[in-house]
Amino acid sequence: MNENSEVVAPPDVDIELQSLAGGDPVGRAKRSGRGCCMDPCCGSARYCFSPCNYLAFILTYLLIISVVNLFCPPSHFSPLQGGEADATALWLCLAAILASIYAALHVRRARARGEQGAVRNLARRCCVLLVVYFAFCLPSYFAANKSLYHDVESSDDGFGSNFVFTGADGVKLEGKHVSYYSSSSSGKSESEILHIPVVMLGGTGINMYGNIYVVKNYLTDWLSSTDEAVAFDAFTFSYRSYRPNEEHMATESNIIGDSDALWKYVRELYPSQRPLLFAHSLGTGPASALLEKYGGDDAGGPSCAGLGMPYSSMSQVIDELGFYTPLIINWLLDSWKSEKRIQSMNPDVPLAILSAGQDELIPPHHQRKVFSEASADWKRIMYDEDAGHNDLRPCIRLHLSEYLDFMESCVARV
Repeated sequence: MNENSEVVAPPDVDIELQSLAGGDPVGRAKRSGRGCCMDPCCGSARYCFSPCNYLAFILTYLLIISVVNLFCPPSHFSPLQGGEADATALWLCLAAILASIYAALHVRRARARGEQGAVRNLARRCCVLLVVYFAFCLPSYFAANKSLYHDVESSDDGFGSNFVFTGADGVKLEGKHVSYYSSSSSGKSESEILHIPVVMLGGTGINMYGNIYVVKNYLTDWLSSTDEAVAFDAFTFSYRSYRPNEEHMATESNIIGDSDALWKYVRELYPSQRPLLFAHSLGTGPASALLEKYGGDDAGGPSCAGLGMPYSSMSQVIDELGFYTPLIINWLLDSWKSEKRIQSMNPDVPLAILSAGQDELIPPHHQRKVFSEASADWKRIMYDEDAGHNDLRPCIRLHLSEYLDFMESCVARV
């Protein structure tokens, strides 16, 4: 090659050199695309692929959620948590507004630079953003699902007696039975004592070995005050995933089905009586389902219902505990919409709802919502400002006169 030879650059290199030397927008896009910025419009819609673009949207969204929760913590009542506005819909609207702002800025910047296919590339980016968002929410789903149905390290201490009944789909499940006697029953034979059936549905983290003690909170005060020779025969069971039924997986549908199977089992043992229905925490969900199912069957339904710390819906509880971050993932979990089911209960069934002011798991606004939706003619909410989630007895003691009236109604309807 001699010195007079002319070096001709390939067309693509020539374009790149022109871009670097001049003000070509494609060149600027390529250069900015190599960097990383928090501006969702940084670079070209065609060439710029910066992870921070997607991270900016998520971080902005989480920042807004954090600020709102800073002033409206989940353990206290606020319009976001009181059922006055659906929290999921609220945050979805916020996400839509935020996404619209980002999209408008992106398209405007892309068109200003003369780029083609800005909307198509924006749609592609939104798909990637959804994938990133779902990946972010996935751990929340597994954590929430695991915490929803979990057992504790408790075993049979020999109190009461075990029995086996057939669950909703033919699975054999173990349950627990114990009788609690009134003071007036002392010294009397079994034939002189009125035995009244009770069905107890416990909360999450508590199996039948613990439930058999929890139900005593509902019965002790009336048993010690009555002059009648009465015994409450309490029946409970462990949900699937709970000892000793842990080999089966728990879901909303099979817990409801198994609770109904236990109900029918007890009804067969006491064909001429209506059992009392008591529940705590998670158990108020299947209890509400039973109240709905037997809403039009006065003979087959309960004589009364006592719900300790019920929830309006499990979706709302998880939203609050997760600071409203699960959102769409929350729809995949069991919803347990008690507020809807309890609308169909038999109006003749007396209803007592226990509510604790210091309950950080299921705050009092859930109980107020369930109370307002219940169709019972006689219903009372028994609130204790200083009580916690498991403090059933303090709520009862604070409203003892009303609770004893409730129990009298229960026994009268048996």
